Amino acid sequence: MMKRVIIATLIGVLGIGLASATHKFQNSSQAFHQELLDRRLGIEDMDTETTVNVFVKALRSTETPGGIAIVPSCGETVRANFDLSKPTLQGALESIVASNPQYRWEVQGGAVNLLPYGGTHPFLETPITRYEVKGAETLDQALNTLLALPEVQKRENDLNLGGRLVRGRLGYFDPNDDVRKESKKFSVKAKKASLREVLNAIAQAHGSGVWVYSEYRCGSNAYELEFLAQ
Repeated sequence: MMKRVIIATLIGVLGIGLASATHKFQNSSQAFHQELLDRRLGIEDMDTETTVNVFVKALRSTETPGGIAIVPSCGETVRANFDLSKPTLQGALESIVASNPQYRWEVQGGAVNLLPYGGTHPFLETPITRYEVKGAETLDQALNTLLALPEVQKRENDLNLGGRLVRGRLGYFDPNDDVRKESKKFSVKAKKASLREVLNAIAQAHGSGVWVYSEYRCGSNAYELEFLAQ
């Protein structure tokens, strides 16, 4: 009887300790996420801009890693006025979804994502068993290693995505902006993660990478996935 009481007591103590550790971890994670969202913007109100441009510029100006999955569209690119009177990253994100309710935003780990409101693209949820890149010199190198994985190539075929378009790093921000040269090497390791989670991990390991994903199913199928460097 005494042994049962001791065992029950130990289980209770361990449970309290685990709950306390979990609570501290959640608080730490929430604090870190809020630190990202409170970063000050280096841009002002933008008239008749695209959602993609505003999001990418907001991340770049705050040196925050992340990515955007563009809502599919066969029509003309929609432009809108964005109120950036709240000069923080969170203020910019709230303005984006208010101006374009087709999107939602979330923080995953240490990366900020802008995603379609109704759910993200199936390709971005591709399960990755294991991914590793050591001493990558560029974001493109890390991305190409990821896209070369057999499960990624199979998923691309299964979803009938067509070929990948590579247009370079123009069109998502002011072409007059200077893009800093990538000079530091970085490494990434991930297991049992989604493609989006690995993309976010790459962006974080680099420090300020931003990925952009879009699909085209108007006529011939194709998709774009590329990184923009800070």
